[in-house]
Amino acid sequence: NGRSYSSECPSTGSDSYDEVMKVKPGYEVVLYLYFADDTEHKAAHVYINGHKSYVDTYSDDYMRTITDYVEEGSNSIKIEPDLTTLDIRKLVVEIEEY
Repeated sequence: NGRSYSSECPSTGSDSYDEVMKVKPGYEVVLYLYFADDTEHKAAHVYINGHKSYVDTYSDDYMRTITDYVEEGSNSIKIEPDLTTLDIRKLVVEIEEY
């Protein structure tokens, strides 16, 4: 199914980010955030290459399709907590077939 990449840059190889985005229609890029606490309110501004979205959840995870915000080459993810703290246990970016 999906392939995981770091938030700094995609991996290389036959299924690299550039090839998936240019050659394989029917794929999307999805951001997953997994939080340390599943009962606390979590709120934050999330920026993908400067494009702003908002997280507002009590869940222990968050998912957002970011296909429209990713660019060829390196990409950036910036997370600004809107509450006092925001404990992220894991951040994953996957390329998934839809």
